[in-house]
Amino acid sequence: MPQEASLPDDETRAEILGRSLRAVRERRGLGVRERARRIDVSASLISRIERGTVMPSVGTLFALSEALEVPVAEILGDAHAPGAQAGASSPDGSFLRHSGREYGYVISGRLGVTLAFETYYLEAGDSIAFDSSTPHRLFNDGDVDVVSIWVAIPWGGGPGPLIP
Repeated sequence: MPQEASLPDDETRAEILGRSLRAVRERRGLGVRERARRIDVSASLISRIERGTVMPSVGTLFALSEALEVPVAEILGDAHAPGAQAGASSPDGSFLRHSGREYGYVISGRLGVTLAFETYYLEAGDSIAFDSSTPHRLFNDGDVDVVSIWVAIPWGGGPGPLIP
C-alpha cells in the first residue's frame, strides 16, 4: 500500500517560504533593511518572515515579489515542493481585506472564493470580480492545482491585515 505524504504544518511552510525569500533576496544583492524600505514594512518583519516565524499575507508576499523584481512563482518554488500545501490566500478562519477591486478567471482546477459569509466555487472558464474591502479568502477546492489569472487593483494604502 503506498504511503501518503504528510503535509507540512504551518510552521514548516513558513520556514520553507522564508528560506526561499531569503535566497531570492540574496541573489538580488539586497539587504534586509533595503527590502523593508522598498515595501514600507519594518526590517524586523522581513527578518521574521525569512526565519519562518511569521507567514506573510498574500498582499505582503506580492509586495515582496515586486520589490525583488521576480514573479511570485519564483518565490513560491520551494514552498510548492511535494507535500507543501498551496492554493489558500490566508489561513483557515482568516480573511484578507484591503482597498481596491479584484478580478479572477479560472483556467483549470476548482477555486473556492469566500466573500464575507458566502462561498463560491469556480471552475475552468468561470470568472469573478469583487470589492477587495469585502473580507475574502481564496482556496483550492480540488485535488489538482488551480491555474487562474488574478488581477488586484489597489486604491489608496497598502495591503490590509488578516482578519481572524
